[in-house]
This record gives sequence, structure tokens and C-alpha cells, in this order.
Amino acid sequence: METKYSVLTVIAFTLVIFTILFLSLIVLKSLGKRALEMRRKYLNHKRKRLEDKAAKLTPVALVEETNEEPDRGEKAAAITMALHLYLNANRDEESEIITIEMPPARYSPWAQKNLVMKRVTRR
Repeated sequence: METKYSVLTVIAFTLVIFTILFLSLIVLKSLGKRALEMRRKYLNHKRKRLEDKAAKLTPVALVEETNEEPDRGEKAAAITMALHLYLNANRDEESEIITIEMPPARYSPWAQKNLVMKRVTRR
């Protein structure tokens, strides 16, 4: 008699688990479809908004092609440096010459831990 109830319990438990799994799959599938639909609406709305903005812009005149070299930023750098020098002119006068030199030795007592750790104190 015990085996009969245990078999029925296992069957009922299995049915409940499969029903829960089936229902959860249906819910997740419907949520996924809804999410895709909402994303599609959002992208369409965004595209329409960008098209409206583009329609409001005035067309830019076409620039004729020239045989000049492409701009590598030298003009922008020169203008930026001139503005920097002009705006900082109220301070002390400096030579405005930048020199970068390597130090003669790479010795740093802070980096040499062996000198600090081996120090013997005399009593």
C-alpha cells in the first residue's frame, strides 16, 4: 500500500513541476515578444525624431576640392598655444622654452629597500 501512494506522490510531484515549467516558459516567451515589440517601437520613434531633426537643418554648401595637404592639426595646435600664451601673459614672464632632459642617474634612495631594511642600530 505504501508503494502505491509513493508512486502516486511521485507522479503528482512530476506533473506539478512540469506544469510550472510549462507555464513559466509561456510567460517568458510572451515577455520576450513584448520586449522586442517595445524595442522596435522605441527604435522607430528614435529614427523618426532624428529624421525630423535632419529635415530642420539647412543644407551646407559644398566645399570645392583643393590640392592642399590634409590638415594634421598643426594649425589648431598653433592657435591653441597662442591662446594659452596670451591668456597666461599676466603672470611672470618666462622664456616659454621647454627642455626635457633625462636625469644623469636613476638612483633613488626611496626605491632601495635593502638599504633601509639592513640598517643596524647600535646600542
